[in-house]
Amino acid sequence: MTPPRAQIRALLLFACATAAAHAQTAIPTVPPVKPRPARQASAYNPNIVLLDPAHGGSDLGARLGDDNLEKDATVAFAGRLKTALAAHGFTVLLTHDSAADELTPDQRAEAANRSRAAACLLLHASSGGHGVHLFTSSLPATASSSLFGSDEIKPVLPWGTAQSAVLAQSARLAGELADAVHAIRVPLVLGQSSVQPIDSLSCPAVALELAPLAPTEDGADPTPASDAEYQQRIAEAVAAALDSWRSHLTVQLGEQNPAPSPAKPPKPKPAPQPAPKPKVIPEETPDILSAPPPHKPAPIVRRPPENPPPGTPQ
Repeated sequence: MTPPRAQIRALLLFACATAAAHAQTAIPTVPPVKPRPARQASAYNPNIVLLDPAHGGSDLGARLGDDNLEKDATVAFAGRLKTALAAHGFTVLLTHDSAADELTPDQRAEAANRSRAAACLLLHASSGGHGVHLFTSSLPATASSSLFGSDEIKPVLPWGTAQSAVLAQSARLAGELADAVHAIRVPLVLGQSSVQPIDSLSCPAVALELAPLAPTEDGADPTPASDAEYQQRIAEAVAAALDSWRSHLTVQLGEQNPAPSPAKPPKPKPAPQPAPKPKVIPEETPDILSAPPPHKPAPIVRRPPENPPPGTPQ
């Protein structure tokens, strides 16, 4: 009896569904491949120093005397400091090299952040106080990141608080400068101040302000911040401090990115040795002269019997 068409159709649909289910379960699911993090190159170069002479153009800065302006004193100090740093093998970049240049704080910060400098010095001058004043940013510190790159991608820092990520390095840089200034017996002031544009710098940054140098003799006038000999003395101390700072950064760089151990050269393969020749075993030949003669049987001698039997012929 032929089954109805509806039953045949139902059986075919069931068979197709079963085959499709088996086909789906037979295909293994492949987990998605996670992208590898991009390797970032070294973020800062220990051999580069950026100098930012404060003020310029219509921004005169402070008045250091009757004819002395801060914008002129900072540019002059930057030139002397550049020469001293170059003598120590540094590459020195300036945001501007003329007192007539007028840049906004954001333009100076942008130039500093593009420089890849491992030390950024904001140069100022003052008619108040004595000696050298060193300031780091007054921002609260955040989690410090590596100066020289790593396997992780660095986050984008907010423009107005970029310095907070490197405040620890900035404090170490200020410490190196303070030791050098103290070594030449110049009065020193350490503090924190968000003088523009230090908060927007992503490199270790310190604001260095030159103040008059108190006289060593009673009745003498203090040495102004614009004095060439005084600036040269401070420039040489700063260059020595940055040389020490560079050596510390080089050690830190080696710890973060250790050089791979040199691969051992492969051992040379021994030269193929020729196959040994088969030894020829000489056949032993008898020595006819020294060999004993061959054994011969003794001849048989027939002797007559002692008592021959009777009738035997004699």
